[in-house]
Amino acid sequence: MAHSERDLARILKENPELSVVNDSGAQPKTEARRELAKAIKESLTRLFLAHWQRNELPDLETEYEFHPSRRWKFDYALPELKIAVEVEGGTRQGGRHNRAEGYAKDAEKYNAAAALGWRVFRFTDVTLKEGRDAMDVYLQPVKDAIGEATK
Repeated sequence: MAHSERDLARILKENPELSVVNDSGAQPKTEARRELAKAIKESLTRLFLAHWQRNELPDLETEYEFHPSRRWKFDYALPELKIAVEVEGGTRQGGRHNRAEGYAKDAEKYNAAAALGWRVFRFTDVTLKEGRDAMDVYLQPVKDAIGEATK
């Protein structure tokens, strides 16, 4: 179920508990919070894929499990080129990626990927919403990496 930004703002306004933080620094996982996170992820996914396709880049594998012994996955990957893309949501809302524990786990995952020869490109929710021209600039290093890997 996709929500507009207006719907998401209404959900937040109607559910003040979403802004409450518990002792561990994690926000409560209420049903409304899960629904909001899912809607944001779906919206960012559509936005990222629209930019990717508009730039005529190769088809991506989704939720690609890259590590031989851990269950880590990339949001998107070109496995034959060892190029991965991660879409980091919630960067302005105290999301997982910018809380201490989540940030540390991301660092562990990305360092392990680098050790295995992967090139990981990260895009934030803010980046994706900057518009077409900005995304063309942000996607250029990915295009360059694809070009280098296919020489």
